[in-house]
Amino acid sequence: MAYLTFKEYNDMGFSRVPDEDAFDKVEPYAEILFDVQTKNFYRIHDLENDVPERAKLFKRALALQVEFSHDVGVATPYEVAQNNVTHFSVGRTSVDSGDIRTATRGNTGLYSVAYSLLVRTGLLYRGVCSC
Repeated sequence: MAYLTFKEYNDMGFSRVPDEDAFDKVEPYAEILFDVQTKNFYRIHDLENDVPERAKLFKRALALQVEFSHDVGVATPYEVAQNNVTHFSVGRTSVDSGDIRTATRGNTGLYSVAYSLLVRTGLLYRGVCSC
């Protein structure tokens, strides 16, 4: 089951992806990118029954990643690494350098704003308890 449906995407106020077909082309790749970063947290745990604020942040981050992938025409980290774009903008973020990697987090392929939201979920924490 998809982490985010087109209806949920629209209900959150997102609208840059025009239709469900376009959404369905990029959403699975965004899920894969998120699964890699979160070590499959929501493949193991139920997203719908998780802490509401964390689930909401996760879905908002995923919606931003979907918009980024749709707007720049790339979905996978490989495509990000291979693709040069002269200009694109998502929300208030704009890139003119011809290199979309400046808008992503390291070599993850994750849109930097989506990554920032994902950090706030706590799912990227890799620390060790010092108790």
